[in-house]
Amino acid sequence: MQPKTPDHEWEIDLDLRTKAGERLRMSYGTNVEAENRGIIVDEVTAFIGQVKVGYLKIELLPEASLPKFFPSGVLNYMSHFSGNLVFPYGMDSTDIKTADLATLQHVVDYFSTGWTSHAPRIILENTAEFDPWYRKNVLSKKWLKPQVDRYDEFVNRRLNQAFVAYANTESPNKQVYETSYSGKGIGTAMYIAAAFELERQGMALRGSEVCNEKAQALWASLNEKGIVESVGNSRYVSAPMIRERLGITPPSEIALSL
Repeated sequence: MQPKTPDHEWEIDLDLRTKAGERLRMSYGTNVEAENRGIIVDEVTAFIGQVKVGYLKIELLPEASLPKFFPSGVLNYMSHFSGNLVFPYGMDSTDIKTADLATLQHVVDYFSTGWTSHAPRIILENTAEFDPWYRKNVLSKKWLKPQVDRYDEFVNRRLNQAFVAYANTESPNKQVYETSYSGKGIGTAMYIAAAFELERQGMALRGSEVCNEKAQALWASLNEKGIVESVGNSRYVSAPMIRERLGITPPSEIALSL
């Protein structure tokens, strides 16, 4: 994805510090990269003073992405993620309900020649002919079911869920070892900040199923602190457990309790 100016950005009100006691300032930016197949990227950024010392990217599939990127459901999913040219190039988010005749003919040709190669070519005379053909020759076929299952799993797993995409606390100047920010507790602090901010938005910070060694080590550290909750095959950084185990609470909550 390509970086872009965040749609909105604000500071996260938390008293977080490095292992050496340096005050960490955290900000949260929404939609910091160009939207990609309906998935948007938010970012938690960590600062010591005015120096950026780390960032945590979070992937989300918001409800609004479905009608925009997947108006034709499984067909769009096949185009976006499975490498299938169901629609003409660059038209992966096509809505078959409003598509023109040439686009619908492309869909017919794709399924007629790519999936049932012995069938004669079907020529649509008008757009009204597409829907009955599609229901009979595509939707009703067993070979489509695995693709439908993958799309349903994608939506059920991803919709309105926040996943860790990438975290980094490397030095902005890799030639200067002294400015490295790894091993200072910044990664843990960013996960904590993200957990509280996402809780405020009605979500939880979920871990990706595939992690590199650094990410695995960080999750192991979070788990040792007792702030990771596992549900089935998923794991979350739990804001309630952060309050209970680490005694960290947003100042706004403290003020309300006084």
